[in-house]
Amino acid sequence: MAKRISPLLSAIPYELQVYHGATALLVLQHIRAAGARQVTPEECDDVLSPLAPNAEQAEQAECQEMSTAPLPYLAFLTDYPSPRLLHLFPYELACRYQCVPVGTERKMLTLATCHWLNREVVAHLRTATRREIFQVRCEITIIDEVLRYWQRTQELKGRARSESTTDELYSHSR
Repeated sequence: MAKRISPLLSAIPYELQVYHGATALLVLQHIRAAGARQVTPEECDDVLSPLAPNAEQAEQAECQEMSTAPLPYLAFLTDYPSPRLLHLFPYELACRYQCVPVGTERKMLTLATCHWLNREVVAHLRTATRREIFQVRCEITIIDEVLRYWQRTQELKGRARSESTTDELYSHSR
């Protein structure tokens, strides 16, 4: 990856640092929290326009590849997300977009999904949660399992509420 990036920076002084694993995820979260964003292929066209035609085509292909780059991978969950964490994200949106919250830090909500969520969806989720969104990729089985767990917890809460309401009605009628 570093070999592919360094030719892009030939006329720019730079320092290249390579991270992996949890460190890479943490650095990426901090960079995004600081306001960095991914460059779209359309923006690559503007940036690369002064390059020679062959180099420009190669760079455009590179930018398109970056926009379809794989998400950081979440191999497994050690625990189900806490009720407090689940409360930060609407269940209906989780079902619609096949994503589940798996972590939060400051104003950043980490969502596990099996595919990239497009810009419009992320903007919608950002508005709904009032938090920045960081995506990680996981297997659909993990998402399905968390959604089933989430649904069961909602059903249990609903039953508990209805039972307490019934108890209140009986106690008031006596």
